[in-house]
Amino acid sequence: MNFAAYALVFLVGLQLSSCVELPDSGPQSPDYRSSLRFVNAGRGIDTIAINETYQKIAKRSDTTTTVPVGGVSYRTIRDTTILYATYHRLLVNFQTTWEVLVDGASWGSVPAGEAQSPYRDVPSGTRKIKLSGTAPRVDQFQIRDTSIVVQRDTIVGGIVTKTGKTLVNKIHEYLNASTGTSTEVIDSTATPVTLGTQKKATIFLMGDTTAAVKEPNHPSVRYGRMLYRYGDERYTFAVGALPDTTLVRFTNASVVAGDSILVRFTGADTTLGMMRLFGSTPYRKFASPQPRVFNFSFNYVWSTQSLGEVRVNGASMKRYSVVLMDSSNVLVFKTYLDE
Repeated sequence: MNFAAYALVFLVGLQLSSCVELPDSGPQSPDYRSSLRFVNAGRGIDTIAINETYQKIAKRSDTTTTVPVGGVSYRTIRDTTILYATYHRLLVNFQTTWEVLVDGASWGSVPAGEAQSPYRDVPSGTRKIKLSGTAPRVDQFQIRDTSIVVQRDTIVGGIVTKTGKTLVNKIHEYLNASTGTSTEVIDSTATPVTLGTQKKATIFLMGDTTAAVKEPNHPSVRYGRMLYRYGDERYTFAVGALPDTTLVRFTNASVVAGDSILVRFTGADTTLGMMRLFGSTPYRKFASPQPRVFNFSFNYVWSTQSLGEVRVNGASMKRYSVVLMDSSNVLVFKTYLDE
């Protein structure tokens, strides 16, 4: 029924009724739902540091004032600040089984290289995604940062004029290193991910071992990252693909392979697109009036040498994801049915 028909029914009903009751709470918003799954394409091992305690000691000392000469004296103030920070380091294997939490509720675990099945129902909109796993402790260490700031003031007739502060020394020291072998639970930061309204989608988990260094002066203080890549597939109420059609998309989660990878359809010697590291291509459409095997190859933009090939056993009205990922520092190709 179109909008005009709805308007006509409302007007007729209003003319025939002497009283119209309206709900107290007003119109109710639709309960839009999405379907979601996770694919664990994490890889790599990285040593990360978790801060345990900070202790800051600040003191003002060494205040000296010169004897006035010609009515002018000088006052020097040395400010010393000491910061102690204790860290313990963990050896994290991103290519492991992770427990997935959505809005704080467990969604079960996802082994390395696998996809959750089946898709799960979840409210549309922004959801908070977390990962939880275990990692062995490597060691514990303490950092002591000492900063000395000097301020020199001029005093004339009792009036103080401040001439500014100068950082004269900053010392970084590693103290009290110790080893340990305990296994600890680690959690990722809760990341907001917005799900499309009534969409069927996949979140790809990708380990990034080019970890950011939080403090440039302390290269041991590292933080590994798990990247989330969200990809819509279709509306929950739509079919996977049109009849006699297969759809295939490609995702690059391989740090080993790296950047700028071309995807080629070898059956027609056609280039389908280029993948950046941690990037994806749109779905590509292929005719499949009957079950059909599709062959794809991969090479760098600057080279014709093949990185490998993958076979997709396609079928009518189906969608597939081909993911480039690493297994023990070897490039592998995995195909997932997006249904």
